[in-house]
Amino acid sequence: MSIVQACWFSVRRAWEEYLSGAALFIAAGSLVLWHAVWPPMLQVVLWALWGLSAAFLLRRGWLKLFGPVLFYDMIRQARRGRYILLRIVYVGVLIYFFLTTWYQVDRMFGHRLEPQKFYAFVAERYFDVFMIIQFVAVCMLTPAYVAGCIAEEKERKTLEFMLATDLRNREIILSKLVSRLANLGLFVITGLPILSILQFLGGLDPNLVLAGFLATFMTMVGLASFSVLCSVHFKKPRDAIASAYLGPLVYVAAGLVGFGMQRSGWVLLNEIGMSWAAPALSEFVTYYNMGNLVVSLAEIARALSFGRELGTVLGGLLTDYVIFHALFGLACTVWAIARLRSVALRQASEPPRKFKTGRGQRPPVSDEPVFWREAYVEGRGRSSWTMRVFIGCLILLIGGWFVGFVIDSMLRGQFMTPNFKDTVSVFIATISTVLSCLIVLGAAVRASTSISSERDKDTFDFLLTTPLDSDAILWQKFKGNLYCMRWAFYGLLVVWLTGFVFGGLSLEVVPLMIGVVIYSAAFSLIGLWFSIMCRSGIRATVATVMTSVILSVGHWVPCICVYAGGGRDLKVLVMAQAGITPPAVFGILHAAGMAFRRGYGDGDMAGFVVFTFIGMGVYAMGARFFWSATLLPRFREATNRGENRGEQPPWSAESL
Repeated sequence: MSIVQACWFSVRRAWEEYLSGAALFIAAGSLVLWHAVWPPMLQVVLWALWGLSAAFLLRRGWLKLFGPVLFYDMIRQARRGRYILLRIVYVGVLIYFFLTTWYQVDRMFGHRLEPQKFYAFVAERYFDVFMIIQFVAVCMLTPAYVAGCIAEEKERKTLEFMLATDLRNREIILSKLVSRLANLGLFVITGLPILSILQFLGGLDPNLVLAGFLATFMTMVGLASFSVLCSVHFKKPRDAIASAYLGPLVYVAAGLVGFGMQRSGWVLLNEIGMSWAAPALSEFVTYYNMGNLVVSLAEIARALSFGRELGTVLGGLLTDYVIFHALFGLACTVWAIARLRSVALRQASEPPRKFKTGRGQRPPVSDEPVFWREAYVEGRGRSSWTMRVFIGCLILLIGGWFVGFVIDSMLRGQFMTPNFKDTVSVFIATISTVLSCLIVLGAAVRASTSISSERDKDTFDFLLTTPLDSDAILWQKFKGNLYCMRWAFYGLLVVWLTGFVFGGLSLEVVPLMIGVVIYSAAFSLIGLWFSIMCRSGIRATVATVMTSVILSVGHWVPCICVYAGGGRDLKVLVMAQAGITPPAVFGILHAAGMAFRRGYGDGDMAGFVVFTFIGMGVYAMGARFFWSATLLPRFREATNRGENRGEQPPWSAESL
């Protein structure tokens, strides 16, 4: 124990805070443990008294959870106009989908339903759409918005000043977390006025609305707590945001694998003589998936298919979901508080990375020094053990499932049969499509910090003092960004080779290589644009992610009404839309390979393939035009250099 900590334990104020916090924790635990004994109204009264007691202790100063950082951060966030603009856009999207839902129901069932049933059906359909939009928005925005709160302070070199004050770890972490949760909460409740319109259309069950918002809020709490923990453990906001997205993805993937094995009755375990482990694994998977939204929705759909009422199923699943995310959020927050100071001090005192001789040695600096720096300095930064664990778990899940499937097929005598190859095709196509999308998004996110990180580290001015012109700097940044994604490309090649070996893919998917490179280059330019325009790396990253998603799939939104209207052939329009949608392009090329290999390719599949190549050409030409007409002139303006500013000075060695 340090001297400062020993002195703090001897202060009366410290004991007041510890005793007050312990009393509140014991009271809350008692309310949770005995909730089944007490009636609901008594629970509401007791929780209200608990909240009043907490407010009284905070007001008296006997319990201090937040410091001046909370009010500063909340005021700063409230004064930023982009968050207000984001809420306005969110309301506009909700109104658009409300009108679209009304139009769809009217086109399909308007002539067959009575007015009252029609309005009730519109309300029911729109509530489903509303909850999907809300969950997607929360899952997309929460990690990007929260994961950089501490890492951004590290990159700006301001966390050391905060730690030098008398602020404690919990004041810093809880202030950052609560301020961002409050801003996200304003975003979520923005949709309440739109949802209230449904009360005039026949209404909805208030318990259903309450359950939806409670699940959304707990999802936001769990993601935000995990994002804060990632922000504490990572030094760069880019890495913190990537891990904040990758961690939940690993959790959901592991839950789905376990859920599938559980529903299959642990066939593989029974065949290899380990049926004794099935009950324990089933119980573990059940507890593990308590917070898995995808599995919960699958359980609800399965229960409804057997004729069970929604209320009886939803109550138990919602209780488990709330408890899981509450405990998970509490654990992540406590861990972040406990590790903030030690991790920050360790990262601040880390020596420069030393490369080993031989294969790990840096190559000599070439004629492209910016590319060399991006590829062998920035691209070889210290990788956190947390990121390694996430990536390793994801690889083990994918590889373990595939190896288990191959072994199971061998034991059943179905190895290399047509059914086996079809399953391998679907598996490889799914993994390849997801990995391709992650590569494209990863290239865009990495490019979004390429220039902004130079400003945050105060190295951008040093970069401009070199004899390189603006065109060369930007071009080498772009090439270095794509070169740093080479290991992800190697992983994708391994997936494809596995598909070729086991008969799940054919040579028709070779154009996927070109597509991944084209889309990675195009979205990297978008990341470079925001890296130039935004003043911080976290802003550039969030803007790049949102813009990439909108450009990829956002163009489908205005066409929903057209597709729902029917009455004419929309096949060509659907093909054109799919051709400029990168996830659809990857899936179409995989499906085309399977179809042509099996000999049943038809005109529709050929048309989709033609439009995918047209879409690749559109992205390639658009990227070339964006580079020459927008990105390069903007970078010249930002660096205050013209086209000929980068020539060698007269005192250089080359001129002499």
